[in-house]
Amino acid sequence: MPSRADTVRMQARSVPLRKSSSDDAFVGLINLACFVIGVMTPLSELLDRVSVGGLSPLLGLASALAMLGWWRGVRDRTIIRYFGWATLFTTAAVISGVAAGPRSFGSSLDLAWWMLVLIPGLAVVVSDTKARRALLAGLLSGAAVYLAVSTARVLQGAEPIDRASGELNRRLLGQNRFAVDRAVVWLVPLMLVRNGFPLARTARWVYVIGAVIWTAASQGRTGAIGLVLGPLVVAILAVGREERRSQKRVLMLAAVVAVLFVALSNVSIPGFGASERLENVAAGDLNSSDELRILLLKKSTALAMAHPFLGVGWGESFTAYDPIVETAKTPRIRQGALTTHPHNAFVEVWANSGTFALIGWIGALAVPLLAAFRRAQFPEVRALAAGFAVIMVGIAFHSSFGSDLYLVITVLLGAVADPRYALPDET
Repeated sequence: MPSRADTVRMQARSVPLRKSSSDDAFVGLINLACFVIGVMTPLSELLDRVSVGGLSPLLGLASALAMLGWWRGVRDRTIIRYFGWATLFTTAAVISGVAAGPRSFGSSLDLAWWMLVLIPGLAVVVSDTKARRALLAGLLSGAAVYLAVSTARVLQGAEPIDRASGELNRRLLGQNRFAVDRAVVWLVPLMLVRNGFPLARTARWVYVIGAVIWTAASQGRTGAIGLVLGPLVVAILAVGREERRSQKRVLMLAAVVAVLFVALSNVSIPGFGASERLENVAAGDLNSSDELRILLLKKSTALAMAHPFLGVGWGESFTAYDPIVETAKTPRIRQGALTTHPHNAFVEVWANSGTFALIGWIGALAVPLLAAFRRAQFPEVRALAAGFAVIMVGIAFHSSFGSDLYLVITVLLGAVADPRYALPDET
């Protein structure tokens, strides 16, 4: 028979340890920091102007949490796979930066910090459900500010984007439409999926209606496509995996996409200016902005083809010269082609740092998305995967390497690394 001392020890092992108040306070601080990062990311134009040297509050908080994540340990297989592809991407970017000169090299090191340190470290932190929900709550709060300001301006009969100097509205909305779309539209699927995020139904629909008002009034084509694409991906992922694999399902999906493309390209929706802009482009009725974007795409592709291994240097495709710019129809378009980003993040990576960088970039993006597709039965993952897909399509029409894009990757990577969503073959 066990002695009394052995019995006491056995009972002690069977009683779960309680977290101390200091542990609870530490967890609370982490969640608060995640919320603050979430709020600051979409509102960085307003809140992120204060900095000490090159360190902004957003970067400082993100770096601190990333270090905490690395201290806990990066053990999830999906995060490790992401890290491998990101290493290929950033190695190629740094090498191209070294070849291009000090300015490009410095930019490539900044890229490497985000891709190899901040994203994996933060993903570990937000793989905890409460921390991730706090971050998402912050992102939704920041995006709601955009929606509140833009909706108020529309109701007042004003343009949703105000470029008048010195006004608060300019600091919030006086920028390109896609900057707001990134903050607003990619979160719409989270509002459409039941149990995707703990929020009252009324609040969800208020958010969705605000997003529709913003997109209609701003006439943003990418935002309009995102509003259609997000719910479509949600619906596709809601279907069982085996059914998605069937040829019949693939053919049906192709038909739906074709119909949507034709509808968006050739039918004007009253009050929805983006559809008219899409129709004009499809008909070949291009304005100067469209002409510039096409020339930028041609220029960047030409640079990539001329420098397939090293590119022209990370961040240098903006000002790099190629003879194709001489085909510009006006001097203004020519000048824009020599000073503007390529308006396609994938071609930008290719032109900046070569083919290996592009392969690594696509691989790093594909890892969390494919992992999310495998976990599509979980509502939150399904919603975040749809939002991620919206952004991936969006950056094919825009250049975007700001903190908001990195956070999009981080949130999905953290979600698929959440132990609650582990699949049977991964436990």
